[in-house]
Amino acid sequence: MIQKTTMVILLMPALILVLGSSLPAAPPPQKPAGYWSFNSTDIDHDQVLDSSGNGHAAQIERGVLVTGRIGQALELAGGGNGVTIEGLGLIGQQQSICLWIKQTAGGYVQRLIYINGLYQVGFAGKTLFVHTGRASRGDPNMPMADLDIALDQWTFLAITWDTAAVNEHVKVYVNGQLRATGTLDIVKNQTLKLNTLRIGHTGDIDSADQSFVGTVDEVAVYTRTLPAEQIAAYYDRVKESVGEPGASFTHRVIVSRQSAIPPEPYYPQNPYTGRKKLLRVASELISRFLDSQSIAEADLPSLVAKWQQTGIDGMVFNISSNRRNETNRYWNMCGQWWALIPRTYEELEPDIRAFQSVKDWGRVTDNFLWSSYAVWGNKLEAQNWFNDSHWDIILANVRLQARVARECGFKGILLDLEQYTGHGAEGTWHIPFNYPNYREDGYIKEGRDTPRSFSEVAAKIRQRGTQYAQTVCTGFPGLKILIIPGLYEWTDRGENEPLEDRHYGLYPAFINGMLEGLDSEATLISGNELTYSKTRYVDIGQERRRFEEAIENLCDAPDHLKQRMSFAAGIWVDTGRTWSDTDVNKNERSPQDHERAVRNAFIASDEYAWIYGEQSRFLLGTPTPLMHKYFQANIDAHDLVKRP
Repeated sequence: MIQKTTMVILLMPALILVLGSSLPAAPPPQKPAGYWSFNSTDIDHDQVLDSSGNGHAAQIERGVLVTGRIGQALELAGGGNGVTIEGLGLIGQQQSICLWIKQTAGGYVQRLIYINGLYQVGFAGKTLFVHTGRASRGDPNMPMADLDIALDQWTFLAITWDTAAVNEHVKVYVNGQLRATGTLDIVKNQTLKLNTLRIGHTGDIDSADQSFVGTVDEVAVYTRTLPAEQIAAYYDRVKESVGEPGASFTHRVIVSRQSAIPPEPYYPQNPYTGRKKLLRVASELISRFLDSQSIAEADLPSLVAKWQQTGIDGMVFNISSNRRNETNRYWNMCGQWWALIPRTYEELEPDIRAFQSVKDWGRVTDNFLWSSYAVWGNKLEAQNWFNDSHWDIILANVRLQARVARECGFKGILLDLEQYTGHGAEGTWHIPFNYPNYREDGYIKEGRDTPRSFSEVAAKIRQRGTQYAQTVCTGFPGLKILIIPGLYEWTDRGENEPLEDRHYGLYPAFINGMLEGLDSEATLISGNELTYSKTRYVDIGQERRRFEEAIENLCDAPDHLKQRMSFAAGIWVDTGRTWSDTDVNKNERSPQDHERAVRNAFIASDEYAWIYGEQSRFLLGTPTPLMHKYFQANIDAHDLVKRP
């Protein structure tokens, strides 16, 4: 521990501390399982002493030591700033977390507390939300309410979880007062695990996405539910003993993980040497995006002519149904090839003819047809891996989808396998790759007395993966299947848990089965989402490295089949929360940084990189001067594909 002497300041990556006068004694409620004061006397370089005495030192990833509510605190500026505590090993039905915060920026999602990469506390604008801790359940954020937490003011938060309670399993206290509760039957009697605790970030240190912007102080965790009277008494005690503001600490000290020096860039061992292509993927890039009831009713040839100037080499489209007036028929299908509704060629034929009517696609040569595993619609039934009649419908639908993609002149299919929550579908496997969800109560919906074993389920899902690949290859021999999220990319974030305990633990079984079902020319493209917020090559390249490691660790297919898999880095562009085609300051990146990100995505990728967005209407009318700059950045990035 550094002795109390004079202040010394070093910039990143190392750090030194500090000193000041004696600090007021106002510890949190008694017997915490972990307690981190962030006082300078408790910090050694980039480590924060666990003042509970339980030995769980906190790792400061990045932050600034400033005046706190009590003594000193850690100011976080987003962009991966935060603290990580690993190896807590707290297990039980009751947990509590309390801390002081001073939020200095709002307006978008910020993760304040992130536990095991699963349950969490954060802000969506002014709304505070608490995640239940149950993997992939409907309505996971409860409570979720605007509690009138002011910016730039110290606020004391205490959150308790009690799955053994009859009701009110989650409670949120603000400045000593109970302000919100959540009753969730789905968490009753479940065991909560707190092993890795992150404050202010989600674990992606180089990402600005969803990081907390503000100051944190006096973090404490408990393996019990703090009673209301203890929470209120602590808040009153701090006011009486400390007042406002905290102890004087005028110098700002930068703190950073000493090992935060960027690693050596990782380059693919067998890089793709052909022309790199940029795809546009958008959640709403369907006929509604064209301001039309269907693609057939849009002036597609004129739109394609405009797209020649964007630097985009391919779009991911959806397709409509002309049976729009029938009950339970999706006139705008939203990728619903996996819904248990048989499709027909005739209902899709007008849109097929519209695509075929485009005589000159120009540079927009590599188009794909969207497909989502999730079934979007309330009370609809999701497929059951073990139900052959379900799979008769699905296989007929995806065979038709492949045929449609081929006849439209596309390169293949985009298969979205994200396990969305809140899509409305129900059933045993509405969360398709989550064995814990099935093991907990999903099997009951199937009418079984006991759950099937993980190995039995994995074998069936692998069989379905093979059937799926064989079927789409029948409809479109040699097609390309672009998969998001990327191959294995979420599975390998399992906190060292066995596959049967992971949220995406059954995902490898399906991918491995697909590999075995492809024809001799078909390929799988891993559409990596973990690169969304990254701009530097060193960061994007590390995701390419993780992709290759995941193939070695999770794919048991022969080497010649592994060679069918390629990597495509995705870049987040026009997001819903921060996007303008006239004000560059509202956007994720400037045109210059966008060019860098796309160029670096190309370098780390094989044939394709892709840009994702949710505001595609800028592709319709006359581009603004700012959009012309982004389009030119796309074009220029193609010419800069070389190792930096």
